[in-house]
Amino acid sequence: MLKAYYDDLLDFTHGISDARLRALVYAASAIRHQFYFDGNKRTAKLMASGELMANGFDAISIPYTRLYEQNRALDHLFSTDDATPLMRLMADCAR
Repeated sequence: MLKAYYDDLLDFTHGISDARLRALVYAASAIRHQFYFDGNKRTAKLMASGELMANGFDAISIPYTRLYEQNRALDHLFSTDDATPLMRLMADCAR
């Protein structure tokens, strides 16, 4: 089942032409579905950062001063399946 979610995510993101949006969608979905054995948030942000840097953008780096905001956005993601606050935060931290 998890493999099918991952394949669906890759198919979906291949259709997104904007590299920033593609990276943010990937990160939010990977965090939500927990594709990785350990370090899901770190790994998802690392993968998204690679996509961003490959396309000339800065990596995602959420500063310590915004960790509470990240935690609230993650809580919102897991309780509602709405990634909007998390994606906004990551976009703001990847300028």
